[in-house]
Amino acid sequence: MQNRVWRYYLLAIATVATLYFLMPPTTWSKLVLYNGIGLSSVIAIAVALRWQRPYNTRAWLFIGGGATSFLTADIVYYALEALRDETPFPSPADAFYLGMYPLVIVGLLLLLRQAAPQRDVAGLIDAGLVAVATFAVLGILVMDTYLTDDSLALAGRLISIAYPVMDVALITVAARLIGAVHL
Repeated sequence: MQNRVWRYYLLAIATVATLYFLMPPTTWSKLVLYNGIGLSSVIAIAVALRWQRPYNTRAWLFIGGGATSFLTADIVYYALEALRDETPFPSPADAFYLGMYPLVIVGLLLLLRQAAPQRDVAGLIDAGLVAVATFAVLGILVMDTYLTDDSLALAGRLISIAYPVMDVALITVAARLIGAVHL
């Protein structure tokens, strides 16, 4: 039964994703279709927690919380876009977008603690190399642009820089988890 449900879920998501790209890109199509996919991921995590009852439920609750925060951010962003001529930046959506990162990072760290409870200096060094390389690329290509953009106020610059910094943190933890799982 559960295998069929996941197949239907994947088929439904593929259909909605295809519709998203085939339909004219209006604010309302983005709000409904794109956020429908986001909502389905939150529901899928909740259903999986109920059906599978994983050992590390707290980790998945944090990851689900991150998905919920991202979904909330998208809804706020697209609602602002639908109601206004110009979407403000920074906006309330940014708080939810940035709030997603610590939730997912904590969830991944909890999974990491389960996958590799012992100290692994080599794994930390590998994750550190991923962090430095990613930060270098993003620093040159993205963050430098925001630092020198005179059209952004200080809050806009800080929020613009916060996104790639949090991306690096998330990628680093994910790389460490991948390394720990493949020991």
